[in-house]
Amino acid sequence: KEIMNAHKEMLKALQETQSNHSQLLLQHRDLEKRHGDLMKAYTDLLSQFATMVAGGAEGGPQPAKHKMKAPSSGVVRLDYNYPPAPGDTDSPASFGYDVYYRATPGLTF
Repeated sequence: KEIMNAHKEMLKALQETQSNHSQLLLQHRDLEKRHGDLMKAYTDLLSQFATMVAGGAEGGPQPAKHKMKAPSSGVVRLDYNYPPAPGDTDSPASFGYDVYYRATPGLTF
């Protein structure tokens, strides 16, 4: 009798496991379908973006855009060395862009 009860419990557990497995398979198939739909939507968006970048929103070619050069300045200095303070024209820390310095040999105070 004990063996029969253990056998019935095992069969019941096996049926529950099979039922859970079937539910998981259905959920997995649903997720695979959703993933495929998302991948298609992503591919379509990439294609639209590539078309927009290559030919513009209207579909025609876009004029080439010219890159602007970064701002810079040039400073002609006296032939004199001193430690420049921030805010001084001779201090690179005074500017938020590239500054090119050239000293004029022999030009002093």
